[in-house]
Amino acid sequence: MENKFVFLDITSIGINPMNPRKTFDPRALGELSDSIKVVGVLQPITVRPKPTEEHGEKYQLVCGERRWRAAAMAGLKEIPAIIRELTDDEAVDVAITENLQRKDVSPLEEADAFKYLLDKGQSIADLCGRFGKSEFYVRGRMKLLAISDDFRKMLDAGEISISQAMEIAKFDADIQGRMYEQHFAQQYYNSWHDLNAKALYQRVVQSYTKILDRYKFDKGECDTCPNCSKNFSLFAGGDGEATCQDDSCLQRKKREYELGIALKLQKQHPEADFYTMHKDCPKKAELEKQGHEVKIWPGWPNRIGAVVTKELRSKVENGTAHLAIWVYSDDPYFGYIETNGAATLSETANSIKELQNKDNRNKELEEEKTVSEVRDTIKKMDIETLSAGELTAYESQLTLFILVRNLNKEQQEKLGTVQHYSMSDEEAWNAVMNVTPEQIAYIHRCNILNQVGDHFRRDFKTDLFFDWVNSRDKSIIPEVELKYREVYLRRKEKIDARIAEIELAEAEKGK
Repeated sequence: MENKFVFLDITSIGINPMNPRKTFDPRALGELSDSIKVVGVLQPITVRPKPTEEHGEKYQLVCGERRWRAAAMAGLKEIPAIIRELTDDEAVDVAITENLQRKDVSPLEEADAFKYLLDKGQSIADLCGRFGKSEFYVRGRMKLLAISDDFRKMLDAGEISISQAMEIAKFDADIQGRMYEQHFAQQYYNSWHDLNAKALYQRVVQSYTKILDRYKFDKGECDTCPNCSKNFSLFAGGDGEATCQDDSCLQRKKREYELGIALKLQKQHPEADFYTMHKDCPKKAELEKQGHEVKIWPGWPNRIGAVVTKELRSKVENGTAHLAIWVYSDDPYFGYIETNGAATLSETANSIKELQNKDNRNKELEEEKTVSEVRDTIKKMDIETLSAGELTAYESQLTLFILVRNLNKEQQEKLGTVQHYSMSDEEAWNAVMNVTPEQIAYIHRCNILNQVGDHFRRDFKTDLFFDWVNSRDKSIIPEVELKYREVYLRRKEKIDARIAEIELAEAEKGK
């Protein structure tokens, strides 16, 4: 059947989900349909056989989906086609090659196609030679893969230009999300739709990014990071001071650096307490995770050097001053806080509450670390350990508990429980403890049913499910099979008749 030309029933052809072409202009499709009504399909589509046990031979589109769609719109029953024997990889490769040779191929379709071929082992140089593109062009298209779904839709719709999309792709997902919501989702006064590429890049840098030289942490990793603007020259020209486009990474490095300074100061001055101005300070949360107490103070401590003077030491000892490591600012420092001496009743109550909160957090840490370590130990159990001994009654109950938790709300309700949302763990366990043999069978069968999924091909797993259906009701499958077998036989009769006509015509020509 290699490269065989035939006329195929349009309904016997299915689309290829791997087709690199995803968009079809409705107006252009309508114009092509009108043309086909007059002159027919001039260039055959390319298909490959896709046999199934139930329905006999069917076909999958490889090239020509636009012609196939337009022919169907024009009311054609048959379409000229070339049948080729192709593997999945070969079919995608042929479709990509045909698609990239179009004049109207979209930039994102090119990018997706280039990525597919690169993932299959081809090099940038291979793509340049195969499609007659420069390395700059291919790398530029690949950069488009970094834009968000919202901007992909805008680019496909022509609402932003390729050059704008190239600049947008330089920024991380968080910045792209905020940029889209604030400046592209609506055509308000602050819209950036009409900015040229250079102006757009500068506006994003000013609004969403940070100049790296203003930060004190080690920037060694930034020298080769693709989110550093000085590295954009690999694709398009970035200029000016180096900025970071990944705000989450920047804030993490900044926080880690500042925490390192604070912990170093605490090691140098173990008698000092950590202080901040607000309870929602990020460094407060990080330090408390590590088991440190962080106190709240409404003012700024006095900054001092590394040495505590005798006068200050005396104030600390008589309670009129406290040594402090201030973590609220971007630059943690060692200092002291002056007080009025004796604590007020309110201050005492606050101190007790702080200590109680600290104890509660310590208890939470104990539970979290215990659960985490036990979980990790269980995951590392070897096959020999898990295979030893017979299955216990408790293990059977635990397995049944897992199966109950996998049921959907409607299935759970039929076990006799009533809840507004899904069953809680406690309710599921109670159901397992009081379950009847009939309910056990029901739970297992519901789990089988939930595993059926969206199967369209006859394979080993499908056969297992079919056997299960037959064990429950032997009439279901034969009725369905008979219905579609009749459809197939009618279509086959038409195809066989058409083939016979073509072969007869060819034979007449040869005489």
